[in-house]
Amino acid sequence: LTVLGGGALGCELAQAFSRLGARADIVHMDPHLIPAGDPESGALLEEAFRAEGIGVYNGRRIRQVLRENGLIALVTDRDEKLSAERLLVGAGRTVNLEGLDLERAGVDYNARGITVNRYLQTSQKHIYACGDCNGHALFSHAAMHQGMIALMNCLLPGCTRRDFRKYVVPWTVFTDPQVSHAGVLESELQAKGVRYETVRVAYGDYGAAIAEGVGQGFVKVFVSRSGRILGVRIVGQGSGEMINEWALAIQKGIRIVQEHVVPQQARGRDLDDEPHALGRAQTHAPAPVLTAMRAAHPGQAPAGPVSPPGSAAAPPGCHSGARGPLLRCVRPLTPAGPAA
Repeated sequence: LTVLGGGALGCELAQAFSRLGARADIVHMDPHLIPAGDPESGALLEEAFRAEGIGVYNGRRIRQVLRENGLIALVTDRDEKLSAERLLVGAGRTVNLEGLDLERAGVDYNARGITVNRYLQTSQKHIYACGDCNGHALFSHAAMHQGMIALMNCLLPGCTRRDFRKYVVPWTVFTDPQVSHAGVLESELQAKGVRYETVRVAYGDYGAAIAEGVGQGFVKVFVSRSGRILGVRIVGQGSGEMINEWALAIQKGIRIVQEHVVPQQARGRDLDDEPHALGRAQTHAPAPVLTAMRAAHPGQAPAGPVSPPGSAAAPPGCHSGARGPLLRCVRPLTPAGPAA
């Protein structure tokens, strides 16, 4: 099987057919798997795929598709020829509104889909458009949520209607390892010039993940200077469950210095134990809070300020965490753009 496309659909089905016994190859034009993700997530997933015998061909354009000796052959722009019994095309989607006669109903639309306002109403206020047809979030769970909001907005008076754009929509690619995200993508933060920090914790730093043999993965949180959670990326086993708590935190405006209790062996404790809390507070808490924490935890909180990124006491892009020798990498604040 040759899979054309390295997004969610292509990756999920390539791994599924591979585990059912087929030899699978993925070929796509993007520089890494899961283009909506980031290079680190794509590289980790590619490593897992290659270990299972799945071929990954990044950054290829298809120049020709042939039938040769009963097989389907794809010729790339690098003169590579990939032959297989079947070709699965998962290279994206386009909106299809043909046959709806939207013009006759007076419903406006564009290349993205049917135009809706924040209440999911079309240009004809008594007609609502939910799900993929409006082009806002192409996920089945987002469509279900929009449908519920539209139903409520049909019945509620204007001042109590719900704005569907204010809800955080997490997503997960159900490969092994899973790739999940909630909030703003790091690439979007960079494109907008938003100043942010990246807090990263590896699955391999957590004892239960190691004991269960699922130490491959990481949790990466993008936060503003004040500790507001802007986005979260989790790659690893169970990320599709863990991402929901982070989506709720973003939805409710919870800052990363605020704490709650998690059962001892729950994998959600990744960023929730006291040493990590101290490390985060050293980055985000005001001076009086740091003084009180140092007095209460003299053996854990350092007496002086955290070594700045790039200094002799800390490698570039990292600062010393409260766990002593463990270094937590933090992306330095980007120079461009206003503070978030």
